[in-house]
Amino acid sequence: MSYSYSKDFRLKSSRQYQQVLERAKGIRGKYIVVHAHLAPNYPVTKLGVVASKKYGKAIARNRFKRISREAFRKVRSTFPAGMQLIIRPRKLALEASMHNILDELLELTKNFSETPREE
Repeated sequence: MSYSYSKDFRLKSSRQYQQVLERAKGIRGKYIVVHAHLAPNYPVTKLGVVASKKYGKAIARNRFKRISREAFRKVRSTFPAGMQLIIRPRKLALEASMHNILDELLELTKNFSETPREE
């Protein structure tokens, strides 16, 4: 199993983001909001991270994106193939550590992750 985070695991275009947001169920936690959609015809799990200027200055937004990508990278194998996720921060995420984000990501997506995929 590889822990890399290559372009294959990212939502890249605004069209991909729009499709996920239209079909996704949004789940709110203490630190993050996760929009999750299971697309069975996709072979890999993909992640998109959105942090608007409303969240904070560039340093805070980039820190959140880094932490979120790292948390996803560590637990990607627990998600079923075809899972598409968009993670957005809440204000409390400014004080959150990577472990807080990782735990909350797992907690919010546990209903989607009951059958782990093989790699």
